[in-house]
Order: sequence, then C-alpha cells, then structure tokens
Amino acid sequence: MIYYRLRTLEMLPKIAKIHQKWYCLGAGIAAGMILALMPPAPSIAQSTSDFLAQLGSSSEARIYNERGVSRYQQGNYQAAIEDFTQAIEMNPNLAEVYVNRGVTRRQVNDLIGSIADYTKAIELQPNFAGTYYNRGNVRAQVGDYEGAIEDYNRAVQLNPELAEAFYGRGLAHRRLGNNEGAIADYSKAIQLQPNNALAYQNRAVVRALQGDHQAALTDYTQAIQINPSDAGAYISRGRSRFALGDKQGAITDYDQALQQNRNYSLAWFHRGNAFMDLGDYENALSSYDLAIKADSNWGNTSLADAYSNRGNARSKLGNFQAAIEDYNQAIKMNFEDAGAYYSRGMARFALKDKQRARQDLSKAAELYQKLGNTEKYQEVVDAIKTIQ
Repeated sequence: MIYYRLRTLEMLPKIAKIHQKWYCLGAGIAAGMILALMPPAPSIAQSTSDFLAQLGSSSEARIYNERGVSRYQQGNYQAAIEDFTQAIEMNPNLAEVYVNRGVTRRQVNDLIGSIADYTKAIELQPNFAGTYYNRGNVRAQVGDYEGAIEDYNRAVQLNPELAEAFYGRGLAHRRLGNNEGAIADYSKAIQLQPNNALAYQNRAVVRALQGDHQAALTDYTQAIQINPSDAGAYISRGRSRFALGDKQGAITDYDQALQQNRNYSLAWFHRGNAFMDLGDYENALSSYDLAIKADSNWGNTSLADAYSNRGNARSKLGNFQAAIEDYNQAIKMNFEDAGAYYSRGMARFALKDKQRARQDLSKAAELYQKLGNTEKYQEVVDAIKTIQ
C-alpha cells in the first residue's frame, strides 16, 4: 500500500511508503485528515465495458475492489459499498476490502456497519495501525470514548509516529474529562506534526478551561499563524484575551473573525459582550442586532442568549419596553432562563409594573434555587424585598 495524507480527497497524495498492491482507503476525522492506502499508478476501470473486459484476465475480487475505490472517489458511496461487498463475497479474507467498506459505510453514516468492517479487518490483519485508528474514530463518533482510546492506544503502539492517532486520543480524553491526558496527546501530535492547527486549538481549549488563558492565547496564536483564515480561532483567541482583561484586543479578534465571515453570529455576540463590559452600550446593541440578524454559526451559545443580552444593552440605554420585548423572546426560546426572568423583572420594576416584576423575580429565584446557584438566588430574593 502507499500511505497518503490528504486534506481532502481532491488533493494530490504525498507518497510515504509502498507496502503492497491492494487498494485500501482509510478515512479519519482527527485534525480533519484523511488517511488513505493506495496502489502505485493503478489503472481503474472507469466504465462497465472496461470493467467486464478485465474480468477474464484479472482477479474478479480485485477488480471489484478497484472499481469500488473509483466510485468512492467520485462520491458514489452506495455503489462503492456494493462493489466492496461483491469483492468480499468472492474472497472474504481480504482485510483491505473490509477497511474500504468500513470507510465508505462511515460516509453514509452506517457507523455500526463501519465498526464491524474494521473489526473484521483487524481479525484478518491485526498489526495495521491505520485500521485501529479508523475504528477509534468511529467509536468516538458513536460516543464510545473508552473503546476509542483502546484503539488509539493500539494504533500508536504499532506506529508511534501516527500524529492523527495521538490527536484523536486527545479528543477522546477530553470527552471523558481527562484534561491532562488530552493536553499530553495534543502536545505529542504537535511534536509529530508541527503544522497541525487543530491540535493547537484543542490544546488551547483545555488550557482555557483550566484557567491558563495565557497559554491558551499562545496556542490560539500559533493556530492562527498556521491557518489565518480560520474565523473560529480568532473568536477563541478573543475570548482568552477577554478573560485576561484585554477587551480591545478581544474586539480586534472578533473583527478579524468577521472579516472571514460576516454572518458569524458567535463573533457578533462576543463582540457585543466586550462592548458591554467597556460600557459602550450603543456598539454592544448594534453587535447583538447583527448577531440576531445573521442567526448562524452560534457555536456554544444561542439566539436566546443574544436576545437576552440585547435586552440588557437596551436596559442600560433606558429603553425598558424594548428590553422587555427581547427578554420575552429569550424566555420563549428558553423558558428556564433564570437571567432573562430576573432582567425582565428589573425592567418591569423600572417601568413601575411592580406586580409583574415580583412575578418574574420569583420565577428567577425558583430557577436559581433549582440550579443550586445560591449566590444568584440570594441576590434575587434581596431584589424582591425592595419591591413593596
């Protein structure tokens, strides 16, 4: 096999090693990479007539496999699966064909079938790192992170330089809450593959969660140097800058993200938050307006959050009725948003609607108590006492 690392299937392969002549695909998700195993300069049957002509002179199983690879590359996944299945029926002992069908089944979201094919390939050929790596990716996709880690462990035992497996294992460790293990794996992936922007980004995420925003900032900066067109990296770096108190630097990063994608709601949202923190409520309001208008790429926030925060900006500007309308929208989308009930209650109190203000604040207190947020609960209780 010839091992290729491709950013996409359309990119030209970089040859690393020739192992044998069977076609074998191996697609993985780690770092957005695809691992493929291919034969040297093959002649693929492009038409039915060419295909039939070869049947008499070549192994039928091999030709079905080759045509399956061709169809896979053309995006005709169902036909590719049929060809790989036919090849397996003719010769059920070819590990490479099971790998190919496993890769293709994943493309059509048959994840259980994909795992089964990789498992059979491992049974037939237990010392190939790529198959463990690919099965690990699918196991992670179905939420079996422990199983994924077992596969990545075996992959790196067989091939200690397989950066993608370290990266994938890092993702699985992160899902299981093993942040130190995740950082160690991302660091190893970076050591083996210094231009892996996603490894830098994911290491930064964990470091930020641990409160080490300066180290996170360094990693995000490295990721941006590798891939300066990644809007998400600018947003993440902006959030680390915000956490470090550099609000203007955060806004600059959000603006950079918006240069890449003007409809990135998450960038507008965090830009609004930074302006709110600076007391620039007009710019905050316009940022939230644009976040709501774009209504796409929300990341880990939501449209309801944007309505709630826009309501806060309007309250700061004294436009309490418009603020209440925003809080109404936020509550409609998330009826357990304690903050929106609290803010709406305070806006109603500002308009001297004491009865409904008490109702909202009581609901906010109930929700904060349910969440176990005693500090906020007490704050709301104290606010209720002032409304008599």
